[in-house]
Amino acid sequence: CRGAETSCDPAIRAIGELAPQNTDVHTALLAALKSEGQPVVQTAAIDALKSRKDVAALDALKDAAANAKDNSVRSQAQDAVTELGGK
Repeated sequence: CRGAETSCDPAIRAIGELAPQNTDVHTALLAALKSEGQPVVQTAAIDALKSRKDVAALDALKDAAANAKDNSVRSQAQDAVTELGGK
């Protein structure tokens, strides 16, 4: 998705919606969440994890909420943690 972040955003969201129980998708979304320096990719991954109601991602989302370099990533990650019940 490098260099094409605007097209990456809907693609990441679609992957999350098409395979809601797939563990490979879960792993790929976590990798996207951890892609520092690419806030569009990270926020798309957060949205996809949230739409999947992926409570297994709570630890990674909490880490992003506390440590992401981008303010919007931190904010969206915190919103996802709250929505998924991780306080």
